Amino acid sequence: MHWSKEIDERVVLNAIADMPDRFHTTDISNHRAVREAHLRFVGDFNYHAGFGSFLSRLANQRGIITLMSRGNSNALWQKAMAPARSPESQTGASPGRSPASDGKANRSTGGVVRPGHYATLDYMASQRFREVKALFENLPEIGGVYLRPTDKGVTVVDLDPTSPKPRIGVGADPYLACGTTAAQLALTMPQRIAYLREVRARQAGPSCENQFEARLIRDAQANHLRLPGFPERLRFIHSQWRIDPAAGGTAQLTDLIAVDLPSRRLVIIELKATEDYSAVQQVQQYLGYFQRNGGELRPFFARVAQVMGALYDCPELAALEGVEDPMVTLVAWPDAAGRVVVCGAGQLG
Repeated sequence: MHWSKEIDERVVLNAIADMPDRFHTTDISNHRAVREAHLRFVGDFNYHAGFGSFLSRLANQRGIITLMSRGNSNALWQKAMAPARSPESQTGASPGRSPASDGKANRSTGGVVRPGHYATLDYMASQRFREVKALFENLPEIGGVYLRPTDKGVTVVDLDPTSPKPRIGVGADPYLACGTTAAQLALTMPQRIAYLREVRARQAGPSCENQFEARLIRDAQANHLRLPGFPERLRFIHSQWRIDPAAGGTAQLTDLIAVDLPSRRLVIIELKATEDYSAVQQVQQYLGYFQRNGGELRPFFARVAQVMGALYDCPELAALEGVEDPMVTLVAWPDAAGRVVVCGAGQLG
């Protein structure tokens, strides 16, 4: 397990920042950015245990987490304090800004939506961010990007149609702190592109599901957020929303979230690489989470829809005044010819 000494602390710290107050070792070792940064170790028999050892060192040396209970490669950890972001992820942060004091209506102070989520959306709604978006989109080496709002800033992932496994974080630290400018980012682009090439070169094989999701997002962003192969009334607004686990569980991620324009309801979409009707039950389990937390999620996703509509020329979303709890879940996969097959669309009426 000597490779645990090669773990990228910066990537792990950013993953810890994504976690709820309590989390398990495997929440870190299975975190997408962590796996992508350590692909050469993923197949190791002691992969999870290696991260457990690394987290123990963080607990002893840095004091940012404490051990709550031990397990077989899956200990439970508690944040001792908000973990510091890596220096690179702070580039361009607006000095002295406190998202919690923003004062705008419907802004959560905790729970599943945090003030940082709204601060990120404010940044994404700015002219400064439009210049950042253009910078990433105009570099063919990246192959297109999806810009995900989080409570720590914007996560940038690639949508490259030639990549065996797209949705790689664009750079070892894929977060953009609120306020980052295109001029600041331009200096980091050679390193970000080099990182993408390195990760792509290490990929052992293709991920059809990743390719399918990247294709849908890429095509939607190029066509006023209309999802190809789906009912025309839907508009794409988000990918990979994290559903925090219940005690002892693991986090789940929604594949796509869309808005049904006539009803203004959110629609949750699960993607599969091949035909899989059993996924209908899986995605329906997400409905309860969205309904239990609707007081926080509805205003947040309404704002996401408005920001996405402005960024991708979708006036229906840009002018949206609010969204309703999801009542419809869809499952989709590509057929042998690459056409999109959608299961459950009849629920839309």
